[in-house]
Amino acid sequence: GTIFKMTPDGSLITLVELPGPIWNRPKYELVEGDDGDFFGATEFGGTNGAGSIFKVTSTGLFTTLVSFNEFDERGSTPRGGLIRAKDGNLYGTTSLGPELFGTVFKLSLSGELTPLVRFNEDCRNAQTPLLEANDANLYGTTRQGGAGQQGANYRIVMPVS
Repeated sequence: GTIFKMTPDGSLITLVELPGPIWNRPKYELVEGDDGDFFGATEFGGTNGAGSIFKVTSTGLFTTLVSFNEFDERGSTPRGGLIRAKDGNLYGTTSLGPELFGTVFKLSLSGELTPLVRFNEDCRNAQTPLLEANDANLYGTTRQGGAGQQGANYRIVMPVS
């Protein structure tokens, strides 16, 4: 995978070439932090091959913030990318993890990851990005769970600040 920027005249400048096949490829858009750094996720890759969350500066300094492993209690195999919520934190989902159902997590811009929800057999395998609605809650969908195991919608009620 490659992370690049495009100049106003249309020139592409490579910022980072991710190392080897273990990093696979970032497949979701990057999210910008307050300081101009960008955050992203890889579905696979990282040091354990089960996905990662990274930060890259506008000058190309690449830092791995989280490297998931297959049986990580925080989840593994990030799906749907990251969103930046109104509270300033990043949020995302994993499709695997505890008992192979996945999680919803919060990530501070300093890299501290906190699982918020551990999916179960009734709602599992997140696939799409989260959405922060006007009510400040997060919403998402899963590929499995719900009636007939055809997928489910869910809501994460966020604390009022």
